[in-house]
Parts: sequence; C-alpha cells; structure tokens
Amino acid sequence: MRWRERIGNTLARWFYGRNGVDQLNIALIYLMAAVHLAGWLVRSQAAVLALDAIGTVLLAVTVFRLFSRNLTRRRAENAVFVRYIWRPARNRLQQLRDRSHRYVTCPDCGAVCRVPRIKGTIEITCPKCGAKRRVKG
Repeated sequence: MRWRERIGNTLARWFYGRNGVDQLNIALIYLMAAVHLAGWLVRSQAAVLALDAIGTVLLAVTVFRLFSRNLTRRRAENAVFVRYIWRPARNRLQQLRDRSHRYVTCPDCGAVCRVPRIKGTIEITCPKCGAKRRVKG
C-alpha cells in the first residue's frame, strides 16, 4: 500500500462520525479568504487587525464545525444555511447566466417557472398548482 493511500485511509477513519465539509463550511472558507484579502488591501493598521481577528474567528468556527461530532446540530445549521442563503444565491446566479429564458414566480404557490424569452405574451401553467397566467416572454 502506498503512503498516500495509508494517509487517506487514516484520515477517513479519523473523520468517521465527524461532520466534515458541507456547504456552510465552504461558504465560511470563502468568506475567510475574502476577509483576509480585504485585510491585505486596507492601509489602516486598526482595520487590518480587525479583519485579521474576524478571519481568525471564521477559521476557528470552520475548524470546529469540520471536526464536530454533534452531527444533528451541524446538519440542522447547514440545512438552514442551504435553505435561506445557498439555494437562493445559486438560483439567482443561474438566472443571471441564462439569457434565453425568463424566470417567473407564481403568485399563488410561489413556484418559479422558467419561460423562454420570446416576443409577445404567452400563457403559462404553473407546474405545481396548475394556475394559468399570461406573462411577457
């Protein structure tokens, strides 16, 4: 067995029963990197110290969540983060990249419907509740 495989197996055994990397940890790592980058760009010594302190706290929270054995609590935290921040941000980015479709929210049930961008108005049926609505394509 190679040394890389042994290290990988050792880490896998050690992480068994721990939280590991999830969406909230990924976001915390990106936020920590942005805070440290902002600390490099700022000229004020007090601001640099404050940003470094914030980055260190984010690192501590990330490491704590990474190695935590309280899986139910960490999964609940991640579920709230995914529901209110991760998915809406991902969906918004997807909508900005999609130039050939328009996204319409159903007023009855709140479902998001994807409509092709065409000239004129079209009638759409919500796939979730079946309500019909005329929208500009």
